[in-house]
Formats: sequence, C-alpha cells, structure tokens
Amino acid sequence: MIETLTELLTTDQGKTAITSLTVFLLGTFIVRIFQPKSKVVWAVSNGFTYLMPKVEGGPVADSILVCTTSIWVQNTGRQTAENVEVHFNFKPHHYEIFPTRTFSESIRADNRMTLSTPELSPQEYFAVQLLSAGRELPLVQNVRWKDGVSKEIAMGPAQILSQNIMRLVRTVMLVGVFAIIYGVISGIVWLGS
Repeated sequence: MIETLTELLTTDQGKTAITSLTVFLLGTFIVRIFQPKSKVVWAVSNGFTYLMPKVEGGPVADSILVCTTSIWVQNTGRQTAENVEVHFNFKPHHYEIFPTRTFSESIRADNRMTLSTPELSPQEYFAVQLLSAGRELPLVQNVRWKDGVSKEIAMGPAQILSQNIMRLVRTVMLVGVFAIIYGVISGIVWLGS
C-alpha cells in the first residue's frame, strides 16, 4: 500500500493530482475564512448591588436593594446581523438601551421579555442597562439573530494597544500564515520528488 502510494506520488499525474487537491482545499478554506458573515456575541460588562439606606421622611420604611447591570451585545462579524433579539426571564423595573436605536419590546404570555432590533451593522454594538429596586435583575436567557444563536463571552477591563502595535501584530500573523502555507506546499513537493 505504501509502495503504491509512493509510486503514485512520484509520477507526474500523481504530483498534478496532489497539487490540484491542495490548491482546491486551500482555496475552499480561504474562501470560507474571508467570506463575510455576521457573528453576534454578548457579555455582562458590569453589575452592582447597592443597599440604599433609609431616608428620613422618605416613602420607604427600610433600606432597599438596588441592582444594576449592563448587557453588551455586538456584531463582531463583517456582515449585517438581522433580527437581533435579547430574551430575559422577566421584565426589570427599568431599562435603557445605549446608544439609542430602534427597538421593540414584547412580553410573552409567560411574562418573559424580548427586546428586538431589526439590524446590527458590522462592529456595531448596543448595551442594555438594567435597574431593579427591591428584587433581583432578570437573567439573559438567550441572544439570537436571523443566522443563529449568540455566544456569551467573558468581558473585563483590558489595555488598549496603539494602532501601530496592532498593525505589527497583524503583519507578523499574516507572514506566519504564508510561511505555513509555503512549508506545507514545500513538504508536499519534497515528498513527491
């Protein structure tokens, strides 16, 4: 079996077939990588719980818990995401969306709330700021768009690097990809000779 494969690889037809297959697979891989797609991700960027003290003469007799959180939704893809929905297990006392955008709210029969926006452009984001007094905040049950279900990502403070450093990193990565492709093709040619 190995001898037959070696003989096939040493013939001109075998080399042509291997080269054709390699070019086809690399072409398909490159098209899939660079084809524009939408990709929506979400994260809980921050949240706080405050124990608000009793105010003399105020309407509340005891101290009260006030909970806040911020849900971040972003299209990290290169194509517009359509029909983006954020599903909560109940409606909070108050919420706001920033930056302001067109959205609709719907409450289902089981009291679950859905916020919908018709589209989210590439690299565009919005944050849903939630506030609740005297009870917990609703949890995000699901974030979805026309092409799929969103993935929750971890979010935290990070250092922002300069554009020059980011360009250098991208250039080094691109050179590395081409070096790997060159190495694979050279290895195939070496095996064929």
